[in-house]
Amino acid sequence: MKEKKKKRYEKEFSFSLHSLFDQIGEGLSELGDVISGEAGGEAPDAEDYEFVEELAGAEEAEMRIHINRAQCTIRHLEASSDRLLEAKLRALGRVECTVQGEAHKLVRLGTVSGSSNHFRWSEWRRNAALPWDIALSPRIPLHLKVNSGVGTNTLFLQELNLRELQLNGGAGKTTLLLPATGQAYRARVRAGAGAQQLSIADGAQCRLDAEVGAGRFQLSVGEGCEIKGSIRGGAGACDLELPPGAAVRLQVTSGIGRLRLPEHFRKWSGHHMGFSSDAIWYSGYEPSDEAQEATIRLSIHMGAGSVRVRQLEYV
Repeated sequence: MKEKKKKRYEKEFSFSLHSLFDQIGEGLSELGDVISGEAGGEAPDAEDYEFVEELAGAEEAEMRIHINRAQCTIRHLEASSDRLLEAKLRALGRVECTVQGEAHKLVRLGTVSGSSNHFRWSEWRRNAALPWDIALSPRIPLHLKVNSGVGTNTLFLQELNLRELQLNGGAGKTTLLLPATGQAYRARVRAGAGAQQLSIADGAQCRLDAEVGAGRFQLSVGEGCEIKGSIRGGAGACDLELPPGAAVRLQVTSGIGRLRLPEHFRKWSGHHMGFSSDAIWYSGYEPSDEAQEATIRLSIHMGAGSVRVRQLEYV
């Protein structure tokens, strides 16, 4: 009788911990909505800016965008446009746009250091009144680097000829749509705290490296993609949505948390015990057959929190 009670207690304790980890992940993901200030009010002392840069024979461009705090949207211009950049924004402090080069342009757009743009927690709600709308040319290859402090970032990059992306965020919410460009490119995403939602277009070839301190990371991979990379999280939740029939190899390492995989995934090596995991899982191919190779290969490292993987035909 004592043994049965002990097993029952262990089972209930296990379920309660799983529930706790899920609640922690949900709570941290909501941090992005709070910090981003989507329900914000007016910022009467802000200034309006507008910048335009023509293509003017440019063959390639490196875009460096620095945002202290705002709600920023980056999108594409029409393919018929002769402009490299159009930007309309409202900001606290001074904003500048500088351009160097001709065939290979270097564009710097952002708030100027020391221009009264220090963040105060008492003012987080004002981010909603600080919109940044930036449109870039899809006609030439782009190397894009975005540094963001606090706020909401929405990057619709699916129509751009992206060669490289570096996204460094402080705290807030990010929505990122990555393109299929016909060749491989690299995307590096860093965030301190909040919610990160990424989608990769069908047929993309991408090296993805993502790191989130605290919060929820969501990744949706399109069909026919070749994706390699890593996802690292300190505390929170990691959700993956994979396409039907994809050949997948996942290395999952977690300190404390819940791992949820589709039933058809198989363990290749390592261990998965209780609330910790350090194992390689696979689906859609046979790893022992050297003639077969995974098209989606990701290493997932979580300190504390849940990892959930879904594959569309099994939902």
